[in-house]
Amino acid sequence: MSSDLEKFIWGMQTPALRDQPLGDPTSWAGTVQGELLQFGEHRDMAFPTREFPAYQFAAAILMVKNEADVISENLWWLYFIGVRRFIVINNKSTDNTGELVKDFQKYADHVEVIIIDDPIIAHYQSEKTTSAYVMANLLWPDLRWIIPVDADEFFIPQNSLETLDSVPETIDAVVVTKLIHCHYSFYKPSTALTNLLQEMAYRCPLFAVPPKIVVRAHLEAHIAQGNHFIKKKTQEVAHYTGGLSYGLYIREFPNRSFEYFLDKIRNGARAIMEARKHHPERSIGGEHWLEYYTIYQQQGLEAILSVYRQNYIRDHTPGWKLEPFSGVPLNHPYRFFLDRDRAE
Repeated sequence: MSSDLEKFIWGMQTPALRDQPLGDPTSWAGTVQGELLQFGEHRDMAFPTREFPAYQFAAAILMVKNEADVISENLWWLYFIGVRRFIVINNKSTDNTGELVKDFQKYADHVEVIIIDDPIIAHYQSEKTTSAYVMANLLWPDLRWIIPVDADEFFIPQNSLETLDSVPETIDAVVVTKLIHCHYSFYKPSTALTNLLQEMAYRCPLFAVPPKIVVRAHLEAHIAQGNHFIKKKTQEVAHYTGGLSYGLYIREFPNRSFEYFLDKIRNGARAIMEARKHHPERSIGGEHWLEYYTIYQQQGLEAILSVYRQNYIRDHTPGWKLEPFSGVPLNHPYRFFLDRDRAE
């Protein structure tokens, strides 16, 4: 049963997933199915409207490459919701991503930021993220939760991170539903991210794409490719619960400009091919980048864009506030640095 449910999740077949017999509610697939049945595909998802208190028991792990247009926003966003501990893996960025991370490390109050310069091109996200997970547990023994996110994924607690303290101790990871935002045309010059986020007024429905996770700290666990689930290193089966029940979800803003979109495809395909060259026997993950690269070479950009335009809906969040920082006070310290970065 679980394998059937997983097939529909990975295949992004939401109606089929909804119509299946109920799975184990603590399994990964059963948790996704259960939240789909409880919350549906078109629920309004709110933003925090105030800064949350620091929550010292969580750490964020980010693996980034050429994310200068969004990395500051995400780091300060995580700070705004209460995260104070960070491990950032910088994978051979050729823009000023690394400098922006160091700026955050320098200017954010009461943070601990570990920056790892990663020279390996090959797509080993799972191994690198799991290693950072182990490091975080060693560095910060009082950790309770670890949040692995990509640079363009904004982890949103509708209430403070303290809500994680109410997750039962039997739960190993929280499944976090993701909304992917897009706009329908990249044929225009890149603009400031604030404006661009507001232009990305289309998003996928809930459960249209596989979810991400928040992982309980100090597990003997391996974080799977893409941060979608965990595998415990013991013979135990991992137990999950749904993030929407705790007010947790993710808004992702990928492909923010024409130039970034093409770079993402090229870099992703190169990383997959490099990993396969060294480990041809392994399932590397991220194969969609190779598929997009092939489509781009054979059919052009419009064919790839059609993939992202399928099944998107006009976002119906009241007020159309797609800017994740809409509730942040104007005097918040992040605004100075973001305005400065955009002006340079």
